[in-house]
Amino acid sequence: MGGQAGAAGRGMSMGYPQRCCRAFPGQAEQMSQVRRFLACVLDGCPAAGTVILLANEVATNAVQYGTGTGDDGRIMVWVSVRKGESVRIAVRDEGGPWAGQDRTYRTPEHGNGLFMVDAEAEEWGMVRNARGRTVWFRCAWAAA
Repeated sequence: MGGQAGAAGRGMSMGYPQRCCRAFPGQAEQMSQVRRFLACVLDGCPAAGTVILLANEVATNAVQYGTGTGDDGRIMVWVSVRKGESVRIAVRDEGGPWAGQDRTYRTPEHGNGLFMVDAEAEEWGMVRNARGRTVWFRCAWAAA
């Protein structure tokens, strides 16, 4: 992790988009590792707290609904930083039954995370392909 975060810091200081990616086991216990990874990469970003909160929601959905097998599955987290402009996060799961693809799906226990993403992110979306499902969002560099 240190090498990835170090590379992100160097890229951010040079002013060009910095991209990094990391795979995590598809387990709920890994969410603290996802947050720690993002905190390292986004060190110095004024919107880091919001971005990490939204990424945690998306990654939790990917683990809970997307990996299908839980213990055997994994999620991929991509970060693209344009210092002073924006942060883009993408989380890919390995497929599986996930009701979250419908933006109207919401119960008191489920579906609130995507509403939060919709309210806080500048834009977001979902892409499905043979590798699984990717939910992405983009936030402004500076907190709103």
